[in-house]
Amino acid sequence: MDFMLYAIKFGILFAVASAAIWGLSGFRAGRTDERTNHLRGWFLVGIMTVAAIAVAFLGHF
Repeated sequence: MDFMLYAIKFGILFAVASAAIWGLSGFRAGRTDERTNHLRGWFLVGIMTVAAIAVAFLGHF
């Protein structure tokens, strides 16, 4: 049972990361300046932080 829960958590994080990277690649797509890349990076950090916290509590309730 523990392995299955870890597999589900990993799958959710992988899916969120893939969707976030795909979605953020379209954010100001024509621009590759330093500020835009910086914003993309922080958006990705924020999305993955929220997803990791949500997945951490999966199975505790």
